[in-house]
Order: sequence, then C-alpha cells, then structure tokens
Amino acid sequence: MKKKYLNIHVLTSHSLSCLNRDDMNMQKTAVFGGTERIRISSQCLKYAMRNADEFLKNFQISIRTRRPDLFIEELKKDKHFLEEVGEKTIKAIVDAMCSCKAKKKKQANDKVEGEEENDDGKETKYSKNLPVGVWSPEEVKYLCKEWNKHIKNNESEKEKNDIKKKSKNPLTLAEFLERDKEYNKYITIDIALFGRMVTSGAMKIVDGSMSVAHAFTTHTAEPEIDWFTATDSLSNEAGGGSAHIGQHEFSAGVFYKYASINLKQLEKNTLSPNNEEILKKAAEGAWVFAVTQPTGMQHSFAAYNLPDYVLIVFSDVPISLANAFEEPVEKDENGGFLNKSIKKLEDYFEKISQSFGLDGEKAVFSTNDNVENKKNIKELKEWIMKGGE
Repeated sequence: MKKKYLNIHVLTSHSLSCLNRDDMNMQKTAVFGGTERIRISSQCLKYAMRNADEFLKNFQISIRTRRPDLFIEELKKDKHFLEEVGEKTIKAIVDAMCSCKAKKKKQANDKVEGEEENDDGKETKYSKNLPVGVWSPEEVKYLCKEWNKHIKNNESEKEKNDIKKKSKNPLTLAEFLERDKEYNKYITIDIALFGRMVTSGAMKIVDGSMSVAHAFTTHTAEPEIDWFTATDSLSNEAGGGSAHIGQHEFSAGVFYKYASINLKQLEKNTLSPNNEEILKKAAEGAWVFAVTQPTGMQHSFAAYNLPDYVLIVFSDVPISLANAFEEPVEKDENGGFLNKSIKKLEDYFEKISQSFGLDGEKAVFSTNDNVENKKNIKELKEWIMKGGE
C-alpha cells in the first residue's frame, strides 16, 4: 500500500428525521462556526454500521454484554465446540478474560452488593455491576482450543521427564493469555475497526483502526417540534379523542460525515496476510459507513436517504474536510443546500491539496450531474479494493 490512511467523506441529504437524541430525548445539536447545526454522534453511526445487513452478511460481529454467563451460554450452543473443549475450559477462559467474578456469599442470607439471584434463589456467578464486555466468539473459541493443547502438551512433558528431575513450572492461564500473539486473527471486524477498551482481566486491548467523526449539517439548522397524540379507541370519556399528547423534535438537512481508516493499524489488528485482504476489509468498512443510516425514529420518519456524494482519498495522514463548512452553506437561488455543499467540499479539498501538496489517489461518487470523473457506488468499492488503481 502506497498510503497509510483511507479517508471517507460523505454528504447525505436527510429528509425530515430525528436520527439521534440525547438524554433529554431531544435531537442532538452542536455549534460550529458560530451557528447551530443538527448532529449525529459517532457512537450512533458506529452502532448503525455494526448492525448493518452488509456487515452481518459478510462478517461475524462482536457480542457486547455485561453478562459473561449469558455469553458462555451462547458459546455452548455450538455443540461441536462444546464437546471438543468442554464447559470447564470455556468458563475458565471467559473468567480469566473478564476477571470480575462476584464474591461468594458468607452466609445464605447475606446479600453481597452487585450480586443477582436466579429464580430458584441460587446466587449467580457474576456481578451485575460488570462493565459491558466486547466479546469475539471466534477469539474465545481459539483460546479455549489453544489452552487445552497447552495443558495436554504439559502433561505429556511430565510423563517424559524423570520423576526425580524438576519439570518446568507450567504457565498459568493468565500468563498463557498474556503471551498469545495470534488472537488478532480471530477478533471480529467491528473490533478491528473500532477497537476495544479493557480495564481489567486478560482480554486484550485493541486500538481502533477507524476514526469516526460526529456528523453535522453543512448549514445552519434548528430542530422543530412535532406534537403527537394517541387515541383511545374504546373509551368515550370526555367525548373520546386524544388519550395522550406528547412531543419530539425533528429536522432536515445535508449532513457531512467523515471517517478515516488507518490501514497499517487494520493490518496489525487482523494479522491479514496481504494487502488485498486489508483493502477488502477497509472497502467493506468504507462502503457500510457511506450507505448506512442511523435507525433513530425511522418508523416515524422513514428518512432512509442514500448518500448524494462520496469522496474517497488515500493519504499519508488523516484529513477531515469539516472546515469546508465552518462558514455555513447558504441555500441556492432555487432552494436547497446539497449542490452548494458539494461545490464547497470540492473547492476546499482542491485548496488544501494544493496548499499541502497532497498527492494521494482519489475517487468520487455523486448523484450530481455537474461532478466530473465520478464512479457509481459499487465501482468506488472495487476501486478501494484495488488500492486506488
């Protein structure tokens, strides 16, 4: 690969929607360039990506849970794997990776803070105060098999050694997990892209290879309020009509989305054997980022809008074009912000390319007839897979 980073710039005009809300159930906003913009958080965008059909069809996705016991039950559904390694090994590996088992009760009536009870009154094995763990099923399966091999080999060595000779002390499970260097091959694509933060246990920290920015409108936009009612079909009290009234916010606008993929970090995270495999995974990530919409209140607004413009650039450093919209776009003479947003983004990219001597390969998709040398969206994906050729 000639360049280290893959930059993805996307413009999508979303119709009336409320794609991302805050803790007060209000639409997320931000001030940029001194004016209010509608915002979609990076967490929201990544959640949409992880659950996109394109990802689920081609890759296994991580399981995120604060209940290791439920994750163990998921693993045990693979009967062949369960018979191969045994339930004891599965529990040992999962316990070591999260290292957060609840303390034993001193007496039957004592309640340890953070413990739960099953319906039959028996204590559960894990605290309910665990942080959410990001589990890769194939990673855990691999470690279970390798640990069993290690135990078996160690027992064979003991049999070979003379009883009087001192045999080497076997590795503890924690030491074994710490020394293993092959686990990256088995982490899921979302962990390889977005990373994994760990504060305890032997689960490995993974530095994310994909950085995702908060999306925002290229122009000034303020939320509007929608009042809604629910009717009671059976009650005739007070003459019938509304049984409930409520409100939520909504808006519309052209959103700028940006993400960069560190191809070297993606290679490290996945131990991919060649550039072709790395670029294939990067292309999938870029594709899903470009075409996936958040799911917030889509049943109420159905803002399933596809991207209107996608610019892909290979570069030596990550390059955001957000400052193209530091001065908000004004609507054009016929109304609308999309065409002016595209023009402003292209002009700004040309400006910084000349100023900083950017020489990376680039490719464009657009629904705008005035954009030159554009590809269709599938050709863009294939172009990435070929390394920009």
